[in-house]
Amino acid sequence: GWLASFDQPRNRRAAFTLTSGISNNGNMGIPISYFAFGDAGLALGSIYYVINSFLGNTLGVVVASSGKTPIMGALRQSLRVPVLYAAILGALCNRTGVVLPAGVFRAVDLLANAAIPGMLILLGMQLRHAPIRERQFIIFRSVGIRLLGGPVLAALLCLILGVAGVNRNVIILQAAMPTAVMTAVLATEYDTAPRLVATVIFFSTLVSMVTLSLVLWFLL
Repeated sequence: GWLASFDQPRNRRAAFTLTSGISNNGNMGIPISYFAFGDAGLALGSIYYVINSFLGNTLGVVVASSGKTPIMGALRQSLRVPVLYAAILGALCNRTGVVLPAGVFRAVDLLANAAIPGMLILLGMQLRHAPIRERQFIIFRSVGIRLLGGPVLAALLCLILGVAGVNRNVIILQAAMPTAVMTAVLATEYDTAPRLVATVIFFSTLVSMVTLSLVLWFLL
């Protein structure tokens, strides 16, 4: 994404990288993987989502903040994200068998349930002033890389690494998902062309109805 947006200013280049690199592997990827490949697709899709979500909340923060901050400052920003420490604490609790009190777990669960509606509200607010009617080629370039470049690159990597069968199919399918709504949160937080990002999310989700059908036809 960074290389494909060479002709854009730094802020929009960071936004382009976000929208090209972070895909909706949770709300769309997991159900579609389960629909196409059953329990194996559900398990593999969930693993893909966890890895992609972790990278989005760490490297994604670096990319988003690099639009206006030097690289060292962007790296420091990534260390301030609570997801990194929450993942470490979660892994420690899992390994040691520590069980959270019911009240704490319930509070965390309520906050988690509010995350997706909150992100959708934020997306709608950004779309209200988004350049949807403007003929900005960068929007369609980003959508194309996300929906077409993603699965092609995934297929090439699977070929090179010798990944085959359902593992390959799930990786390609997940790589074909549209831009994640989470990118709008990152773009808004770090003021990385949030309206442009919201527009790409909108169009990539819309166009993915066609491209995902083609990818599924190819894989099945």
